[in-house]
Amino acid sequence: MIIEAFTQSYTRLRYLTVATTSILDFKPDGRTTSFVVSLATSAKDALTSALHQKVKAAITRGELLALQAAAHDQVVAVYACMKSCYRHDRASLDSIQAVPTDDKSAVETLHRMKELMAVWDALPSVPGTTDPFAVRGITRLTFGTLAEDLDANISANTREGTLLGNEEAKLRVFNSQVEDFITAALIQGRAQYPAGTPERSFIESVPSDPSADGMGGHTGGAMAAQQVISTAQQLFENFNTRDDSPRKLLAAIVNESHTIITLSSYTSEQEPHSTVVAMLLQKDRADWAHVGDSRLYHFRNATLVTRTRDHSYVEQLLREGQITEDQVDTHPNKNLLVHCLGSTDPPYIDFGGTEKLEPDDTFLLCSDGVWAYFSDFVLGGILASCPPRVASEQFISLARERAGGRGDNCSLAIVKLTYFEEAKPKPPVAAPPPIPKPRPATVPVAAPPVEVVEKKGMFNKLFGKK
Repeated sequence: MIIEAFTQSYTRLRYLTVATTSILDFKPDGRTTSFVVSLATSAKDALTSALHQKVKAAITRGELLALQAAAHDQVVAVYACMKSCYRHDRASLDSIQAVPTDDKSAVETLHRMKELMAVWDALPSVPGTTDPFAVRGITRLTFGTLAEDLDANISANTREGTLLGNEEAKLRVFNSQVEDFITAALIQGRAQYPAGTPERSFIESVPSDPSADGMGGHTGGAMAAQQVISTAQQLFENFNTRDDSPRKLLAAIVNESHTIITLSSYTSEQEPHSTVVAMLLQKDRADWAHVGDSRLYHFRNATLVTRTRDHSYVEQLLREGQITEDQVDTHPNKNLLVHCLGSTDPPYIDFGGTEKLEPDDTFLLCSDGVWAYFSDFVLGGILASCPPRVASEQFISLARERAGGRGDNCSLAIVKLTYFEEAKPKPPVAAPPPIPKPRPATVPVAAPPVEVVEKKGMFNKLFGKK
C-alpha cells in the first residue's frame, strides 16, 4: 500500500517544512529552506498524480464490473434460450453445451460470449422466425456490440492498471528518498538543538513514527485540525502584501488544507474532517474566511457588528424560513454540516471583511464547543469587560461547566484592538550656554626701565650742553 505509506511520509515532510521555515539557522542535511519547500511541493504533486491515477483505475474497474455483470446476464439468457430452442436437435444441442459455463472474470465472460457467437452463427434457422432470441430483446447485433464494449473495457482496465503500477513504482523510490531525508534531518536537529529549546520543540513536532498519528474518530479530527494550522502557518510565512491579496491567501489556506486532509483519509480507518475559520489582520482592515460551523464574531465594545453564518443544515433551514431562531437549538439535526474540509466535494468558502477598524474592536474566532453555550449578548459583554486572556479563561470554564461533560472541543482566539494615544512631540531642549574657557592667569611683569638716549640732533646742537 505504497500510496498510504507515502501519504504518511508527506505528512511528516510538511511538519519538517514548518520546522525548517521557523528555525532560521536549521539546514537539514545542508539543504536550504527553499529546497525543503520544493521537496514538499514535489511530494504533493507525486502523491496527487498517483491518487488521480488510482481514482481513474477504480472508475475504469467499476465500469468494467458493471459491464461484465450485464454481459453475464445476456450470456445466461442466450445460453438458456439456445438450449430450449434446439433441445430436439441433438447435434446443435451438443455444440451449445460445449460452450464454457463458468465465467467469473471479465476475460472469461468475453471468451464465453465469443464461443456463443460462433455457435450462434452456425446454428440452423428455426422455422417460423428469423431470430429465435429476439423475443428476449437480444439480437445477434446487440450481443456482438456488447462483446465489443466488454473487450474495449478490458483493454482500458489493463491500461489504467499499468499506469497505476508505474505511479506506485515512482512513489516507492520517492518515498525512500523522503524518509531518508526526514530521518537525517531529525538526527541533525536533535544533535544541534538542546532539549527544552524552542528550536527543539519544532524538531520534536515532526512525527518520528509514520503511524503515530492515530487515525479515525476524535484523533482523526485532531489530526485534520493540526493540518489546517500547519498549512496556515506555512502559507502565511510566504505571504507578500504587494503581490498577494488577503482573499487569495485565505482561499489557499482552505483549499490546501482540504487537499491534505483528503489525502490523509487514505491512511485512516475513518475519514478525518475539519472546519476552519481564519482571519488576516492588516493596517486599517481585517479579512476572514470560514468553512463549516467555526465562527468569527466582530464586536465593537459590547455590540455585535457581524458574525459568520454556519454551513449547517439548520442554518440552511433558517435561511429558507422553514424554522425559526427558537427552533435551531432543539432541532435534531443541529450538528449536521453541509460543508467542511476533507469531504468528497470541494470546500465552499464564505469570505468576509471590514475596511474600518476602530479602538475597542474585538474579534472572536471559536469552535462550536464555545459559541454553543453563549448568546451573542453574553459573548459581547465578557469581551468588552475583560482582557482577552481573562475572557478566554471564562469562556472555556463556563463552556465546560454548561456542557456537563458532553461538550465538544473548546478552541478560540481573541484579537482586541486598543487605542494608543500618539505621544505629542516635545519641544526641543535649549542647548546649555557654552562654558567659557578659563583664561590663563596673568602674572604682572615689571615694565623695563626706560633708557633715555640723548639724540644728537639739531635741538641739542642749539640748546644742549656745550
